[in-house]
Amino acid sequence: MVQSTVKTIRESATTSAAKTPPSSCQAIHPSAQTTKNNSMAANLKAAEAVPKNCRNMYKRNSMHPSSGQQKSPENWELKWKFILENYPIMTPFAGDENTLCVRFELKDLRMLPRQYWYLGNNSFLLHGFFNYRYLILGMTKTNGNKRWFLGIPGVFQNPERVMASLFGFPEFRNEKSAPVNTGEFGYWFRYLEE
Repeated sequence: MVQSTVKTIRESATTSAAKTPPSSCQAIHPSAQTTKNNSMAANLKAAEAVPKNCRNMYKRNSMHPSSGQQKSPENWELKWKFILENYPIMTPFAGDENTLCVRFELKDLRMLPRQYWYLGNNSFLLHGFFNYRYLILGMTKTNGNKRWFLGIPGVFQNPERVMASLFGFPEFRNEKSAPVNTGEFGYWFRYLEE
């Protein structure tokens, strides 16, 4: 039935109709056309265009609903090497030779693996970024293990500590090696899992 309808529409379509398919995956409504022939031609193009335009719809997603297969995890070492080559390097912690950081902006969160992109909507992160205009992404080595972290500049205060913990940045490290953190500038941070 569908093939005979398409064949009928194809036979009655005029050659004056445009040959480009619609850009979206929606069919053109016949009442939007001014003549019967244009309507039929548009319906034909819409019927043929929908599969062409929507065929690769799932290629951008990390998982196709029917396949159940996910993309392989991103390689942190390669990503970190790229970030070191393209972002300003800084050593925000005095006397720490095992920690290396880069200065990040809010738009640079896209360099993180996709699972961390949601942090761009984190209220505490936004608060810190808009106060200081930067974030840090760092890598620290402890006992031969590398761990990456995301840091937000700020001053240590108890109310700030509570808010940082609530929003997922429970740890604080000051720039200087001071015995007491209160009133010291530093970074609220969280470790990123590989």
